[in-house]
Amino acid sequence: MRADQGQIPQVVQALQAHLTPHTLIFLQGDLASGKTTFVQHFCKAHNAPSATSPTFSLLHIYNAQNLCIYHYDFYLKDFNELHALGVLENLEQAGVHFIEWGDTRLLAWLKSCGFLPLILSLERGKESCRYTLTHG
Repeated sequence: MRADQGQIPQVVQALQAHLTPHTLIFLQGDLASGKTTFVQHFCKAHNAPSATSPTFSLLHIYNAQNLCIYHYDFYLKDFNELHALGVLENLEQAGVHFIEWGDTRLLAWLKSCGFLPLILSLERGKESCRYTLTHG
């Protein structure tokens, strides 16, 4: 699905059909491709606080009425560091987990633990962004 800034709510709505009470979503895209912007729109659709980038804190948690939204930023963090910091334990909590900059080792580990992550790829164009959802 291709969407400009004003059409992101429709992409959020399309994603809703794929959500379960415990959903992991890897957000993949270049720097400034709109990963945090997408989470902001998701939070707005669920009347949760406005999302900000968790680059320095690794994790922000937003509480909506019937949903907990987790937003991770693992930029320049490797699997061993995330494991040592204890951040990965949060992935077991019910809610929707958006993971920016998750690598293939993390994806493989999650799958080996029985998780079935989704991958939302964002490809920025001049005036719009292409969103592609696949199963990890």
